[in-house]
Amino acid sequence: MFAGRRHAEAPESSPVECHPNLAAEPAHTTSDDPARERLIDAAGPLFARDGFADATVRDIADAAGVKLAAVNYYFGGKRGLYSALVTEGYACLLASTGAHAAPTAGPQNADRARAVRTDSIQGLAERSLGPSKPHWLFEIMMREMVEPTSTLYEMVTRFIRPQHEANRRAIATLLGCDPSYHRVPLASYALVAQVLFFKHCSSVITRLTSVDLSSPQAHVELARHIAAFSLAGLNGLCASGFGEPVREQRSP
Repeated sequence: MFAGRRHAEAPESSPVECHPNLAAEPAHTTSDDPARERLIDAAGPLFARDGFADATVRDIADAAGVKLAAVNYYFGGKRGLYSALVTEGYACLLASTGAHAAPTAGPQNADRARAVRTDSIQGLAERSLGPSKPHWLFEIMMREMVEPTSTLYEMVTRFIRPQHEANRRAIATLLGCDPSYHRVPLASYALVAQVLFFKHCSSVITRLTSVDLSSPQAHVELARHIAAFSLAGLNGLCASGFGEPVREQRSP
């Protein structure tokens, strides 16, 4: 289930593994059952293609090669199946991209401070721009943004909010201010927006510029651009009076 999957270290206080035993699922559900795994694997691409409302349980069961009743047996119905695949898919995505760590403390000089800040943002962007596992998760996420279901609340609570808070702390460290400062979440959103644009609009960019953005080298170059652009923007905000300038971080 999910090629190359491994257990994820979920952020903050939301422990979850790629095969969580969700409380909402029937008692006879086991995370390592082959039929259950086939249902998850089959449901992901179909929900991504058709959306929750239009994807049918029969099509999913047929694609998985199991009986129709297996969906109710393992997940309690279509909603439980959808919730399980999003939860497990997101956990595996975190495992494949790694945690978004805050900048390393204690650089020795201004050049080292700039390098630490650049590496922090570039690393976040590069991990996010690379191929996602499972590949259908981002399509489902985009559908949830446009046509939200009750699963969106679970996504935000268990995964997106902890990642957002980690990004806020990292941005605040870069700015040398408190994470509660009102410009910090806006800066975090702007950083993530760049990544999402390049990730989801690459086919448009390729048609506009004839530049292939699918290669690992292109991801590195884009990540460098996002890091340089974002740091310049953060320092620009500080210089214009919206916050304190980015301070050098020195060893005690």
